[in-house]
Amino acid sequence: MAEKRQTDLKGSEEHMFQRRRRVKEFKETLETCDIDEVDKRSLEFIVEYFDGKHNPKLSSRLFLFHGPPGVGKTFLAEKLLKALDVEVVYLACNSFSFDHAVRCSTLDEVVKKADNNKKQVLFLDDLMHMAEKKEDELSDEAHRKLMQLIEFVKNNPGKIMIITVNSFYTMGWNMLDRIEVKIDFDLPSDANKLRFLNREYKEYLSSGQRRFIAVNSIGYNYRELTEMIKLSYRLAEGRITMQSVKKALKIYQSLGLGGYDILNGVETNVGDLIGKERAKKVIERLVKIYRNSDLGEKLGLRGANLLLFYGPPGTGKSFTAKALAGELGFPLVNITGEDLMQDPVYVIDHVVELAKRYRNCVIFIDEADKFIGNDILEEDNPVLGELHSSVDGVDDREIQSILILAVNNLSRFSETLLDRFTLVKFDLPSYEERMVFFRKKVREAKQHVRMSVSYRELAKSTSNMSFRDIERFWNELMFHHLDNKTR
Repeated sequence: MAEKRQTDLKGSEEHMFQRRRRVKEFKETLETCDIDEVDKRSLEFIVEYFDGKHNPKLSSRLFLFHGPPGVGKTFLAEKLLKALDVEVVYLACNSFSFDHAVRCSTLDEVVKKADNNKKQVLFLDDLMHMAEKKEDELSDEAHRKLMQLIEFVKNNPGKIMIITVNSFYTMGWNMLDRIEVKIDFDLPSDANKLRFLNREYKEYLSSGQRRFIAVNSIGYNYRELTEMIKLSYRLAEGRITMQSVKKALKIYQSLGLGGYDILNGVETNVGDLIGKERAKKVIERLVKIYRNSDLGEKLGLRGANLLLFYGPPGTGKSFTAKALAGELGFPLVNITGEDLMQDPVYVIDHVVELAKRYRNCVIFIDEADKFIGNDILEEDNPVLGELHSSVDGVDDREIQSILILAVNNLSRFSETLLDRFTLVKFDLPSYEERMVFFRKKVREAKQHVRMSVSYRELAKSTSNMSFRDIERFWNELMFHHLDNKTR
């Protein structure tokens, strides 16, 4: 008898030890999640609730985790549920190793398993994938079953329900109104990506590689980080190098940036700019600010990272944005007029949100005239209005990235909006700038073709041309020499 009591005691002590370990793991995971501090406290509250520390009448027991795929909703829920000493009734694609688990295959089965007075957590993971749907919404039957579960939980203080979805809009407002706590999961910050890489890939990546990936994986979720690292491993044929990491970042397209063109590892820098003294000064200023994160705040600078490039087409606005990204070692997010034409009001709002979210990138909106349109004379043009309200309504300090808008002229913009930007004018290249351009081109070309023309003559013959026109002119000249004078 004494031996049995001792065995039971040891078993109880082991159980308590494992419970404390799991609670600790949950809290450590919680700290790395990109959710509000209030929401973190709400989830710690669940652990305390089942330990009998809170009044059921005053406690929230219906939770919704929502956010993009791969941001850790299910991972955190699993850590939380393992920390609880209660039965978990769950509906999910994956199988979980909870101590007291009941796996269900339908909502109807969850309803049957929940119809009792047990202490339980009802866990519906990726609900819109698991439940019956009608187009992009829950079917009427699934909606009815879910409402039934909500009522079970509300009327039974021994139950809590956690639902995960990618977007809560698919659930319907009448149901959302009944969910007490809605927790928004954001894409991971640079700091949290680094924690994830240190935890999962310390054995395979150097500290420099981990830091580089954390900063340059703009818009990546945790799953995409994993896939990008696997791609890097394949590219280097069974190992991971900094070169394969940079190449993988160039190839792998994150869904977090909505399919925009992203250039990682840009090699162009300020030394490649011809002329453009004003642009060079702006770049050098931003390099100082971004390499010393406290400098802008100490100097009281506002809006230094909001730039508006204006001037005729082909004068180097896109190239300068690329040079800025290369000089800072930041990814360049290219957003063109074509991207904006699909849904301009949404994209403008989305771009401002991206600029608020990501610090280490250059977001470049090119060909803005295509969506604002100089031929659109209505003063209430909704796209222009959205641009004004989105930028004008944001505190400069909220904008984390460098946001550049490129236009051909400023006539469509109000003084209020222009005051928020650092203006950089791009003129047609001067004679001296054209000479610098052709001197380099001619020197390189003479190694491969016979040509007698001087760079000064070429500079004189291309007055009033943009750099784009000059590039086209040079191409035609080289085609002629290739056809007739190749060595």
